[in-house]
Amino acid sequence: MNDNLNEGAEGSEGTVFLGEEKDNRASKNSASRAKVSGLRADDNAVETKTMETLHKQPVKRIVIDSTETQKEDVHVAVNGHTYCIQRDKEVELPLAVIEVLDNAKTTVYKQVKRENGEGYDLVPSEVRRFPYRTA
Repeated sequence: MNDNLNEGAEGSEGTVFLGEEKDNRASKNSASRAKVSGLRADDNAVETKTMETLHKQPVKRIVIDSTETQKEDVHVAVNGHTYCIQRDKEVELPLAVIEVLDNAKTTVYKQVKRENGEGYDLVPSEVRRFPYRTA
């Protein structure tokens, strides 16, 4: 597997940084470890089981493109196991993470002229919060 695709550095709290070069991930990993406090042994056991389950799942390659208003990394969590996905980079994600992205929705409103021509209505529609394309 391409080292830049999926072999993300993992923080002790279970964050995986995807789409970054190894040395950048390592520095973020060190910063992540500094934030961890108060984890109990049973929390670590559940997290380890979740991580093992995610690593056994089939993966899908995707790219989450930047937009004019959204340029920051995308953070997705599955049962406490967090993925930090860098935009504009091809990454491989377990299907459970893809499902979270698919279910993250937001409502946008479009102005539509009324049939009688007098004024406008706002028409809501539901769209993906983090649209992605398969690579």
